[in-house]
Amino acid sequence: PTTRMVGLAWCARLLSVSNRNAAQSALKSAKSLGNCDEIAIAEAFLDAAEDRVSDALTSLNKIDTSEARSAALIVQINHVGPNDAIRWSAEAGYGWNDYDNGGRTRLILAASETGNWSLLETCLEALAQANESLAPALASVSARASLQLALPEEMRASLDHSPPFFAREFRLSSTVRADSYRHEAIKLYQIASRKLRAIGLDGSALIQEDFELWLKLSATNTREDAKTELREQLKDRALRMRRANLALQFGVEI
Repeated sequence: PTTRMVGLAWCARLLSVSNRNAAQSALKSAKSLGNCDEIAIAEAFLDAAEDRVSDALTSLNKIDTSEARSAALIVQINHVGPNDAIRWSAEAGYGWNDYDNGGRTRLILAASETGNWSLLETCLEALAQANESLAPALASVSARASLQLALPEEMRASLDHSPPFFAREFRLSSTVRADSYRHEAIKLYQIASRKLRAIGLDGSALIQEDFELWLKLSATNTREDAKTELREQLKDRALRMRRANLALQFGVEI
């Protein structure tokens, strides 16, 4: 398939929720150039957007690729919610290796949102074993998932999308397993930051770096090096206000 055909099919897929007329137009243009799996997947998303979910899933089931299985998972999440989508995935016999990066990202998010910690652990174990290059979104959600598992279970759902204001008092779990997840979260936040900066998303990268620095400051074995890093960052006028709270919390002079 040509790059233009695939690009138009992706436009149709992404527009299927917000602007069906534009999605139909993009799909028609894609079809005029030929046929490919991306077109069939885009058609399935349009079917789902028009409440023909059964038709969408039937179409996707005929395409034996990780992209199609991921599309089916996303359709299910959008239609029945993350809990039932996770159940559907398990009943269909699908797991981590059956999905592409987009499906894996949504699977981790679904497990995180529903408090399915055993599934989250399974996903992160598979991620660690695969040793593959990570897409920015997958690295970011995996970092947050690792951080959730480093927290006491009763605090996991309260994790926000920025470090807590009272960062020093926010309690991490003290178990060896939790400490391993903390180290993994730091590594994944570093990867996410690097990948996001590479595609020009500096603002999103800064959020990853906020979490990374907080986690380094939160543990005694990495705190002093993190304080040195923080002192250097405070010299940067663009970062000074952003880092002021962490500096005050952890006793670093501004």
